[in-house]
Amino acid sequence: NMWQIINTYIIGLTTTSVMLVFGRILLNKKISFSVEKTILTVMLIALIYSGSYLLFENVSKTLTMFLIDIITYKYVFKISIKKSIFLTFLYMILLLIPELIELYILINILGLSREFCYETYAGSLISNLFVWILFISMTYLLKKPLNGGSPAIEKLPINATVKLTGIKLINPPSLRMSRVPAS
Repeated sequence: NMWQIINTYIIGLTTTSVMLVFGRILLNKKISFSVEKTILTVMLIALIYSGSYLLFENVSKTLTMFLIDIITYKYVFKISIKKSIFLTFLYMILLLIPELIELYILINILGLSREFCYETYAGSLISNLFVWILFISMTYLLKKPLNGGSPAIEKLPINATVKLTGIKLINPPSLRMSRVPAS
């Protein structure tokens, strides 16, 4: 139905935005596009997310999302495939933590049933927004130490080293010098 397609596309837009914010935080690197191109890229990736979300199930859906994320990180941040794979893996693993926190709050604190959480609430826009807010907050906390944002151990200054290729020998006095005593 049309509402499911629109909802999936909105979730794709927010998923893509959160993924790019995560990459920007961890890589400490700006997106390499203009604002217009970034918006078009996010819209295109959200469309691909939506299509794969609606077409695939279970493992094939997860693998497709993983590949989309790898390609997106490579393309948007201009990083190597190895870094893209690592960043995507880290993103997917860390995304589980806020989802588990959300489920704990819903089931153990608010007393909602597991069936309601899994069948109705999980995957909804509200659920995803809650998870993404927790996720971005957690990413910032992991990126910056808790002591006011400065590193726990100050970095030592890097001393510039000069490469020596040899030592210039001191030449003995020239034989052409006059041997006449000074008057």
